[in-house]
Amino acid sequence: HMPKTEFARMTRSDHSMRPPMPAATIQFGSPNACNLCHLEKSPEWANKFATQWYGNYQEKTIKLAQLIYEGRNGDFRKVDEMLAKINDKKVDVIFRNSIIRILRNTHIRDHEDYFFTALHDESPLIRGSAAMALGLVTDENTKGALLEALNDSILLVRNKAVGSLVKFQRESFTAQEWGRVEGSLKEYEDFILAYPDTWSAHYNMGTYLQGRQMYQEAINSYEKAIELESEAIMPMVNASLAYNILGNNVEAENKLRRAMVLEPDNASIHLNYGLLLVETQRFEEAKSHLIQALKNDSTLDVAAYNLAILLSQSDLDETIRYISLAYKLAPLNPRNGYTYAYYIYLKGDINGAIRILKDVVRTSPGYIDAYLFLANVYENLNDTDAAITVYEQAKKLNNIPPAYLQNIQSRITQLKK
Repeated sequence: HMPKTEFARMTRSDHSMRPPMPAATIQFGSPNACNLCHLEKSPEWANKFATQWYGNYQEKTIKLAQLIYEGRNGDFRKVDEMLAKINDKKVDVIFRNSIIRILRNTHIRDHEDYFFTALHDESPLIRGSAAMALGLVTDENTKGALLEALNDSILLVRNKAVGSLVKFQRESFTAQEWGRVEGSLKEYEDFILAYPDTWSAHYNMGTYLQGRQMYQEAINSYEKAIELESEAIMPMVNASLAYNILGNNVEAENKLRRAMVLEPDNASIHLNYGLLLVETQRFEEAKSHLIQALKNDSTLDVAAYNLAILLSQSDLDETIRYISLAYKLAPLNPRNGYTYAYYIYLKGDINGAIRILKDVVRTSPGYIDAYLFLANVYENLNDTDAAITVYEQAKKLNNIPPAYLQNIQSRITQLKK
């Protein structure tokens, strides 16, 4: 009942101690206890007997697992059902926590109340994940909720709350509020460096400082981590990013080259080196490293996107191949969808461009460029009514730059003549 699973390049036994779940093997490819022994049999064979002997005991788990599977693969058609599970006490804590983590990067705004409620859950795991998720919403209500979470009895929750609070502008806090934040930051820093003789402690401190845009301090921590463990890859990669931000691309490249010697097939190293080479306009070298990154990790949409851009001046078909891959890998990143629509529009696939732009507007309703492109496509088709409708939708968006708003109104006025 403890089938081995793989996570973070490690193989480990599943400690959830669940009943055998052959239906999960059929649907998701996850291992099950029955077929650990009956290697010659199929999961369908195991599922037949498990269901015959014990009934539909797997059904509830499979339904929850399906929601998580869909969310991890960018399918949020059941987002309302996912949100409702967050505070459903009948659902296992691990499932609820997984849903929070899946939704936190894409479906927080306009749904904050679910996460505010989760901040008061009896499980500290849920409270901590909710506090982390709310870091994407920097308004007064969220700030108040996170400040309250600093009083939580569990250190994990306090750490996650203060990690979100540092994303707010310093000026948004009163002197008293900032004093509380600083006190919690000190507690968090002490926690990170509880074992100061380990390289991972200094690496974690570096990532924390980098998140606060304290780049030189972050570099100091990464260098300490490398001093303690000369073959640690992660602090080298992160240090290169910090050096790049500070404008020291020579040292940024040195760090990546050193890391590449240690792990020549590491996709993250090739990706970051490729991006650095793009920035320094060494495009041919950049292509080779981005291709290698994608070869070693086929899920890297950033590599596919940048390859598309690099090839756009010389090979439109290859450009479309890579940008379509980026869009497939990360359909909720509006940049991927917008760029995909742009290049297939150049190729002459106008209906395809419209379809993708409509999807971008639906999944990323604040992405103004998609509205403007879609409206422009309709204008070129002489579909004035459709163009006006899209421009009117764009006008209602929040925080539109004045120049954009002026241009939108000008187009609406012109089209109505």
